[in-house]
Amino acid sequence: TVSKSADMSRAVIGENGGDLDCRWTNGDRIVVSSADGTKLGILSLTSGEGESVGTFEGKIEVTGEGTATYNFFYFGTATDIESIGSTVALDYSSQEGTLAGLPANDFFSASANVSIAYEIATAESVVLERATAFGRFNLQFEGADWSGGTVTVSGSGLNNLLNVKLNGNISTTASSETATITVDNATADLWLTILPGETDLTFTTTIGEKTYTGTLPSRTWKAGEYVRSENADGTFGGVTVEMTTTPDPIPEPGDAVGPVFEVNGKKF
Repeated sequence: TVSKSADMSRAVIGENGGDLDCRWTNGDRIVVSSADGTKLGILSLTSGEGESVGTFEGKIEVTGEGTATYNFFYFGTATDIESIGSTVALDYSSQEGTLAGLPANDFFSASANVSIAYEIATAESVVLERATAFGRFNLQFEGADWSGGTVTVSGSGLNNLLNVKLNGNISTTASSETATITVDNATADLWLTILPGETDLTFTTTIGEKTYTGTLPSRTWKAGEYVRSENADGTFGGVTVEMTTTPDPIPEPGDAVGPVFEVNGKKF
């Protein structure tokens, strides 16, 4: 039996007083591995649905008696945990950009001592820690009508791959030389998963043939945090991103082009 307790548990994610309220839901499961990364089995939620603390049970491969250190992993709804091997790469290069889409690639992990007796392994309390950060953003276009579309997010230190080894080693990398996050069918309000590390963020989209960009200054994103803005009236919203475009150049008088006509053999 594995019990889990943390403010940012998982499963159903919703906003509550400016923070994220995360609770277990029916069907949540946890992968268990040995300290060397051998996958031992999968545990399923048996009680605690709708709560921040849940109890998980299931069949795993255990040997011997006494105590051992096991690793516990919660992968989001987009990962097929039945088929994973000793290494899992969680790709954040494409995201829905919605609050409801955050659980798809959520990820928690922990290592804990378990007691083994009569081929039963028991962990009284396992506190799973989230390995990613979340951010809420609001794109604002001055003097332009943007009804939504594809938004690309880039950054000087942005990573978009979370590499998970079942021996407990977790690292972040970029999926290409320049890591990006793409949100199709985005709206002005965006919720994104951001991997820990120091980076600025540049948002890019188009209106017609014009490209609009907005950049947020560099900051250190920390695992488990939720970044948003607090309004003057006490409500909460997305961090403002001012989207601007390069204005059309004003032609020099000598560059002006008009109609061409001819009088007495001379063109004007």
